[in-house]
Amino acid sequence: MIIFNFMDKIAISSTKYVINGKFEVNCFVDKPDIIGSFFGQTEGLIGDELEFQNLQKTGKLGRIDIILNKKNSKTTGKFKIPTSLDKIEVSLVAAAIESVDKIGAGIGKIKIINIEDVRIEKRKQVSKRAEELLLKLRESIPLSSELSINVSENISKNSIVKYGNEVYGGPNIKKQNEIILVEGRADVLNLLKHGISNVLSFGGNKISNFALKLIEGKNIILFLDGDSSGKNEFEMIKEKIDIEYYIFAPEGYCVEDLNFKMISKLLKNKKKINMENEDEKVNLNDENLDNNIFMKLKNIIIDKLEDLNEINIEKNLINKKNENKNLKTNNHKSVEIKKSYLTKKQYDKLDILIKEVKKNNNFIILNKDFKNIKTGNITEFNKLNIINGKILVFNGVCENSIYKKAKDLKLKLIICNKKAKLKLNDVKIKLFDEFTN
Repeated sequence: MIIFNFMDKIAISSTKYVINGKFEVNCFVDKPDIIGSFFGQTEGLIGDELEFQNLQKTGKLGRIDIILNKKNSKTTGKFKIPTSLDKIEVSLVAAAIESVDKIGAGIGKIKIINIEDVRIEKRKQVSKRAEELLLKLRESIPLSSELSINVSENISKNSIVKYGNEVYGGPNIKKQNEIILVEGRADVLNLLKHGISNVLSFGGNKISNFALKLIEGKNIILFLDGDSSGKNEFEMIKEKIDIEYYIFAPEGYCVEDLNFKMISKLLKNKKKINMENEDEKVNLNDENLDNNIFMKLKNIIIDKLEDLNEINIEKNLINKKNENKNLKTNNHKSVEIKKSYLTKKQYDKLDILIKEVKKNNNFIILNKDFKNIKTGNITEFNKLNIINGKILVFNGVCENSIYKKAKDLKLKLIICNKKAKLKLNDVKIKLFDEFTN
């Protein structure tokens, strides 16, 4: 194999494309024979401006690289021609080269393999290098959001004040009329970072005497983590101090993890600590009974009667079953019986949810208003920690582990596909068949 290189006298200005081709000649030829055929047989074919000689002089045609292979009285090989012509011009030149049919003393055949755009590869290299440079730049220069966070954290650290041992808060706590009471220093820092300064920590697992003195005579909003420890602290603190409002972070969140949007929403929807006590003291003979108070009282009564309603449905189902052996095929009567403790809307909601959990093999937990508060895979059920759930719906067998967790979460009803033999005392269990037609 012999490799020839031909360099024209005038250097190419700027390579845009490379014409890649191959050739075959029925006799032995050399590189000058091939070059000569390109120059001679394309002359006058596509205009004076695109003739090889003129392209060479103007620097629009570069070095022609040729690889030769002589064997069995034949010559084969490949060639490359770099050029700075535009798309249309380079296509015409390539087509003209492919028309060459005589090389040296033999008959030749030329085939253009492709026209390579060398700028594509350059673009890839530029893009890759730009990514490398950008990564280095990001490492050395923080983003504006990071700067904002750093500034906020520095402000909160500079604003935090230590009051006694293990009690931290915002500045001028003594002058504040309303105090947001949180557990520890990290919670205080997070609220300060988001511009909330009337915050004080109560100093760990038990509220310190120093904290008690600071909050004496002030309106208190208790803000706690959304886990079991937060619930335990709530019970402990409300026995020691008068709390006006309370807030729990969302399940699985700590106060120190919340962003500004979450904190603002929680503060806006804070709950009054003595709301239930006020409802119980309502005078039923008061002619000016407010509609809102009446609705709260109604909800309390409904909660009290919930267990009794579930007992009644058991009796109704047994009685109706004895009266009508074709209960399963009579959809109207079936709905009528089930609705003795469910509204039509609630019944339809359960019917849809049951189909959903059957399809996705998930569990769904509803509150007393039949609103979905938690959804997930049943394997995650034992990790839950919620306080406002009433009904569990899942596709599977209610075994001891599921039943025990439901009892711990104070659920009132389990709706499932099957149930194991259990000693049922606290949580009622219903099967899918009782809610679907």
